[in-house]
Formats: sequence, structure tokens, C-alpha cells
Amino acid sequence: MGSIQIYVGNYGSGKTELSLNTALRLREQGKAVTLVDLDIVNPYFRSSEQAELLSSRGIHLIAPSFAGTAVDIPVLPAEVTSVFQSSDEIIFDVGGDEVGAKALGRYFPYLSAAEKTVTMVINVRRPFSASAEGLYRLQQAIETQARIKVDAYINNSNLAGQSGLEDLLEGERVIDELSRISGITKRLIAGAESILAQLPAVKTEKIPLTFYTRPDWLE
Repeated sequence: MGSIQIYVGNYGSGKTELSLNTALRLREQGKAVTLVDLDIVNPYFRSSEQAELLSSRGIHLIAPSFAGTAVDIPVLPAEVTSVFQSSDEIIFDVGGDEVGAKALGRYFPYLSAAEKTVTMVINVRRPFSASAEGLYRLQQAIETQARIKVDAYINNSNLAGQSGLEDLLEGERVIDELSRISGITKRLIAGAESILAQLPAVKTEKIPLTFYTRPDWLE
């Protein structure tokens, strides 16, 4: 089995964007990639909305039944369990907050024995995400429902087309406090390449993003 990367977090934090960018980057490196869209809550901004793009790049997409149609019934295909016997690099795009995390919890018997990295995507500009205490409560709820532990944080703080350096800097401040509360020290920072270039020198790994899910009306 290849590595498993799992993205969790609040609604609008950017999990889908990170999932798509990760999948495409790994594919560019010549790796076989499967992206599992586990968002059975939010009918918008799912990884499966980019099915055509993923297919054109040779990325295997597993999505909820009826994804991409007018029917929105939370049904996960049995195919999901097959990824745990696959040699592909696996990426899980998990639905927002603890409600969406329940979908991941059903795969605990498989995930408990797998090598995986669980990353919580944080956008402090989203509702209920502006404080370290609130984010820690959310983290605990996600961990309980998904039956996993968060390993790392990604600062993806933004205001879509109105984003600036100050958003990422505020995210760093809040996540500094969150790290002190949780004890998690592994950190990454994501955003538009033009904004990342403005950051002061930091050791934190930077992840430049190409935006695939941002509609025109968010610019």
C-alpha cells in the first residue's frame, strides 16, 4: 500500500483544494493516485466536482453515490474499502467538521493498521475557526467521530479573492496557540504562491496552491 493522506477540518477550510493539489502533484511525480471524496454532507465544492480534470490526469476518483447529480443522498460506495489493498497513493477528502468525520470513522478497522497522516486544514477566516480554543474543540470532535488522531496542521487562512498576507499571519498566530494547547508541532502553510512569497523567513513547509474549486463569484 502507498501512503495515506487524510484531510479533515471545518467547512470552507480548504480540504478539497488541498486534496486536489496533493493528488495532482503526486501524479506529476509519476505515482499512481486514488482520491477518495468522503464528503457526504456538503453538496458543493466536493473533489468529485473535478472528476473530469482528475480523469484527464489519470487519477482514480472514488466518490459518494449520486455525486455530481441533482440527487444528494449520503451513500458511500463499497469500492472505498478496496483502496486499503491498493498500492496507490491514497488521499481522503473528508466532509466538514465532526458530522462529516463520521464517514471516515466507519473505516477504522482498516485505517488503524495503515500508515497514514491526518492533517487538519485551518482557515481562521471561516466562522467558528477564529480562536485556538474553538479549533481545539473541533479537533477533538473530529477525532472522536473519525476515530483517528490529528498529526499536523495546515494554515490555509484566506478570504478567497480578497486574500492577503495578513490572513496567513493571523492564521499563524492562532495556530501557534492551538499547538501549545494540543501539543501538535508539525505545521504547514498553504496559499497562493504570490502570497507565500511575502511571508517572512519561516521553517514551516510552504504549499503553493492552484485553485480549482473557486467559482467566479468568490473572486
